[in-house]
Amino acid sequence: MAENLAFLRTIVGDGAAAATFCRMIPYDGTPIKEELARSGRLKGDICHPDYDFLDPNVSRFFHALNQMIHVSDGFTESVR
Repeated sequence: MAENLAFLRTIVGDGAAAATFCRMIPYDGTPIKEELARSGRLKGDICHPDYDFLDPNVSRFFHALNQMIHVSDGFTESVR
C-alpha cells in the first residue's frame, strides 16, 4: 500500500489530475474470481461482486476511504 500511495503522490501530487479509488472487479472466467470463490472470500452476486481483502488493515482503510469519497456515475463526490 505504501508503494501505491507513493506512486499516486508522483502522478497526482501536484493536484493537476484526480485520483480515483476502487477495487478490482473479479470478472467471470478470470483466475482472480476463481481464487476468491475457492478461498470463500467472494461475496455478492454476478452484478455486484464483493470480497474481503486478506489484510484486515487494508479492509478498514478501504471502507474508511469509501466513507470519505463517494463515486457515482463516473464522478467523484466528496462526502461531508
